[in-house]
Amino acid sequence: MTRYYNGRGGEYRGLEAREHETNTQLKYVIQDGMFRGVGAELRHAVSRSTYASDRDNVRVYLTYDFVLW
Repeated sequence: MTRYYNGRGGEYRGLEAREHETNTQLKYVIQDGMFRGVGAELRHAVSRSTYASDRDNVRVYLTYDFVLW
């Protein structure tokens, strides 16, 4: 899934303020077999702004689903 955010028309300390952000998420869970329920997720975010620091973020998650009761 990919999301895109865009903000413009703002003002910060008397200057024009704009920003945009893109987020991408990719997830997979094993459906059958010995490793059923084991998953991996990759998240990538990029943020650009005229009034704050630019940010790049990459995260990797390993997950496991189990039944409590």
